Amino acid sequence: MRMLTNRQQEVFDFIAEFITTHSFPPTIREIGASFGISLRAVQDHLLALERKGFITTAGCEKRSRCLTITKKKHDEPFRVPILGSVAAGKPVMSEENFDGYVSVAASDLKQGKQYFALRVRGTSMIDEGILDGDLAIIEQRQTAENGQIVVAIVNSAITLKRFYKDTNKIRLVPANSDFPTQVYSDVQLAGVLARIMRDYQ
Repeated sequence: MRMLTNRQQEVFDFIAEFITTHSFPPTIREIGASFGISLRAVQDHLLALERKGFITTAGCEKRSRCLTITKKKHDEPFRVPILGSVAAGKPVMSEENFDGYVSVAASDLKQGKQYFALRVRGTSMIDEGILDGDLAIIEQRQTAENGQIVVAIVNSAITLKRFYKDTNKIRLVPANSDFPTQVYSDVQLAGVLARIMRDYQ
């Protein structure tokens, strides 16, 4: 599922709440008045929501109240906080800063688990389809199974690698032959990769 911007999420939430309260959708003017934005800006947000599969505007050429939410209840988005960046290359200092939210379908996450998101920097996991600029959704955990892709904290820096624990060492393995395997006696885990999100817009 493609991610929503913060404002797109707010517009979607407004439409959903309006329909719940009134049993019919808001007009473009009502959306614009609620957010203090132009009708053109509203139309741009609605186009983005439709392109990302959250609503349909079919029939809106002839009717003012025609918006329809196309997502099922169990797929309503869950807001995951973005907390900075993670290196998919050499470890870099983590920017432990809140940077807004990304919307993820609740059906894509495990119930009762805590999640956060980090922006991927670097290309060491490219053979796993993880690209520079991707958003990594991380299940917050301090343990992992061999072979899982983890966010590891090494010398106050964080990195995204595949995890292997042997008898007396831990290997953080890249998915790019240009990068070496990193071997440590111990590392701290921040979480396990749940999914990768990429915005093509």
